[in-house]
Amino acid sequence: MTDPGHLSGTDRIAEVARPLELSDDDVVVNIQGDQPKGQEYVSIFW
Repeated sequence: MTDPGHLSGTDRIAEVARPLELSDDDVVVNIQGDQPKGQEYVSIFW
């Protein structure tokens, strides 16, 4: 798991993405499971 000291989900994603050495063309999408319309947004991408 990620460092419990992170203040946001963005911080946690940055920790996980950093070792992946993503290129400037790569995109990381942070979909929060607690957002009320989260499932609708996920459907747009799939």
